[in-house]
Amino acid sequence: MGRNDLLTGKWFPIAKLSWNLQKTEYILQYLHGAENLQNLYPQQPNLVTFGSLRRIKRFAKLEESPWIDRLCVNSFPFENLEFLGINLFDPLQYAVISGGYRHGDTCDLFPEVITEQSNIYRFVFRNVGRFTIPSSNRADLNSIMVGQKVNINSTGLLLVENKIIGESPPYIKYLKQQYRDELEFTVLKVNTLAPFEYQFLCQGILTRPNT
Repeated sequence: MGRNDLLTGKWFPIAKLSWNLQKTEYILQYLHGAENLQNLYPQQPNLVTFGSLRRIKRFAKLEESPWIDRLCVNSFPFENLEFLGINLFDPLQYAVISGGYRHGDTCDLFPEVITEQSNIYRFVFRNVGRFTIPSSNRADLNSIMVGQKVNINSTGLLLVENKIIGESPPYIKYLKQQYRDELEFTVLKVNTLAPFEYQFLCQGILTRPNT
């Protein structure tokens, strides 16, 4: 999970949920970004969480995780599975693609970027529905095709041939700032009949040079 701080405009990875195959349990731990964010606001000691940021939480079931209300476990939108590139029901996979958004906060769930042995890492994400696209631009969106390059401008808007297709999740904007030309985005799927936040599925391709 990461959080976009509205006052500073900075992006802070604050927590990580992982699966321990040997012990068959979920592990939640806070990252260094949580301490960095908390240090910005000493007058709010419980800004990130109540208790110590160094503690580790363990859960036998995903339903026991504090992220449960972001994972759509009990009321899962199965009609979006195919469009989001998910073959089987996996609430964590759905969460990192959809962002795990919850009304009223500035947090996102996102996949950890780890390169493959080939030094290429691929991941998918959707345009954020918080951006309202002008109705005058909607007709032009019908011409956007799979495989076209997606650019991100300085404010985080996703552009295809100067046409706005939505707003990027905050972590995508910061990944681009970190990797620059090593990271490219393309249109992976188009569904103009879906609600706006599900019309475009984008793919990120991170290519790291051999070391």
